Amino acid sequence: MAKNGGVVDGAGKLEPLLVPTDEAWRAIGCGKTTGFALLKAKKLRGRKLGTKTLVEVESIREFVNSLPTVGEAA
Repeated sequence: MAKNGGVVDGAGKLEPLLVPTDEAWRAIGCGKTTGFALLKAKKLRGRKLGTKTLVEVESIREFVNSLPTVGEAA
């Protein structure tokens, strides 16, 4: 989200709040099976829009930030 807590970035462009699953998996660097397992395990938050599953961008950031860095104990 934008620093002001809204959905508009500093350049006045809209930042997405939700992304389709394929974009979320690409951003994380995982495949479909792992991605849906992360949703099921509640490590990512998803929303339904009709039949489409969308992933909260903020939950992607939180998940990535929770991962250990290289050389750090898991």
